[in-house]
Amino acid sequence: MLDGDNAFEKTILKLRREGYALIDLQRQDIAFTTVWYRKGKALFGNAGSGVAMLLREMQEPRASTTVTTRRF
Repeated sequence: MLDGDNAFEKTILKLRREGYALIDLQRQDIAFTTVWYRKGKALFGNAGSGVAMLLREMQEPRASTTVTTRRF
């Protein structure tokens, strides 16, 4: 969970740097979510991948950002 005016932008830049690609964007009334996917490198013959969901809630007086990641 991140707070601050530019936490969302910094998180997007970090996800892009780590090789994630945006696959979905959904807008709600006071929030929106983005879903990111990254194909992982093979380790001992097992290919791993990662999914990240970024939730941005725009409530007064502050906005909050929540990041959830999963590796497969």
